[in-house]
Formats: sequence, structure tokens, C-alpha cells
Amino acid sequence: MEFKRYLRIEEVSEITRLKPKTIREYCSRKWIPYIKLRGSVLFDPDDIDAWVQAAKVKVIRQLPLRDKEGF
Repeated sequence: MEFKRYLRIEEVSEITRLKPKTIREYCSRKWIPYIKLRGSVLFDPDDIDAWVQAAKVKVIRQLPLRDKEGF
């Protein structure tokens, strides 16, 4: 049986470039998916990836590329 590796607050902070304090705040407001196990806050890497992807802003229209002369 293979065990899944879960992330700690500091690791999620590095991945998202958010401060650990911000990650803790998001947990308290239930804005980020997390697991609470024996007082430890852990994160499923797949959940964090999905959470980040869900925050991605969609492009509504593509701007034309400019040529070398700026047109």
C-alpha cells in the first residue's frame, strides 16, 4: 500500500507564494481545501492544484499580436 504525501502550510505557502499567515486565514474562513488531523493542518496536493486552477482568470478575447513596427 502506497501512502499519499500531504503538504504542510509552509509548503503550500511556497507553491502559492502566499504568506503562511494568509494560508492559515484562508483555512479559518474555509476558502482553501485542507485536512485537520490531530491538530495538524495538511493539504492534498491535488486539491491545491485544483484550487489554484479554479482561480485562473479566463481570457475572453485574444488581442492581435503587434508586428515589429508596433502595428
